[in-house]
Amino acid sequence: VVRGSRREAERALRLFVNELESGLRADKKLVFADFAKTWLEERRQSGNYSVNTIKKNEYMLRVLMPYLGDVRLLDIDSMTISSLFVKLRSDRGGKPLSGTTAHDVFVMLNHMMKDAAHHRLIASNPCEVVKAPKTDTEEKEALSRDEARRMIELLSEGEPDANRTGALLALCAGLRREEVCGLRWKDFDAEAGCVRIAQAVTEHDKAPKPPKSKASVRAIPLDPDTAKRLGEWKERQKAELQDIGVEQVDSTPVVSNGVGEHMIPSNLSRWFRGFVAQNSFGRCGLHKLRHTFGTLLVASGIDLVTVAHLMGH
Repeated sequence: VVRGSRREAERALRLFVNELESGLRADKKLVFADFAKTWLEERRQSGNYSVNTIKKNEYMLRVLMPYLGDVRLLDIDSMTISSLFVKLRSDRGGKPLSGTTAHDVFVMLNHMMKDAAHHRLIASNPCEVVKAPKTDTEEKEALSRDEARRMIELLSEGEPDANRTGALLALCAGLRREEVCGLRWKDFDAEAGCVRIAQAVTEHDKAPKPPKSKASVRAIPLDPDTAKRLGEWKERQKAELQDIGVEQVDSTPVVSNGVGEHMIPSNLSRWFRGFVAQNSFGRCGLHKLRHTFGTLLVASGIDLVTVAHLMGH
């Protein structure tokens, strides 16, 4: 029953016929919030996604809920999504999303609507005809050769410690922050002068996990000074742990906390921000050190395939 004009009744009839022909099995009253709750729980229970990924999904869903939470899944079309991202980029209480964050939210929403279409909850994925927001993250500049040399000198001053060692590995071996925190002494071959990347420690996972990709499992040769410094830190760490009754073993993390366990990545980043500010390096995060490692290799004439392998790309 349609209360309105004949044209409105004809449009309603067309929509009804299309719905029948599409074979949709959705509850017409299913709203986005209810679907999102089920979708997220399925991802969580699948075991295919890290805790860090689930946390990001939760954040992005909180962004979407004020706009889509009460909207029927069947009513979300391409115009709805286009208008949504205009709002997200402009009127979020004076704090619009960056282009990069908006892009990430769109990618997740695209996955959600694709899954909804796959399960016959909607006829098709409306995101397919919407242009994704452009990312606007500034390309990270590398440290200059002189800046890198000065940083290495500062990191190598005095007695070695876990934080200085971690930053040194990021700069001189190109390790990701999570790879730095996942490195164990069994992964350091002092005789060969190299480290092997076999696991990573993320912010929210309780235990180490495999690196980012298969390409991330790799061996990285160290320059003699870095290898020597790593050996010195191993001896110092051994003595420090003995003082508190902890034995250093092959599985002991290279970059450890005060009780010989894996350091949380954000704690390493927090220390490094203080180090950078104290020594006037301007805007420089840990990932910039990895970027510097790759850039200086290319500048020294190393071929791109080799550089990509060493960086785990």
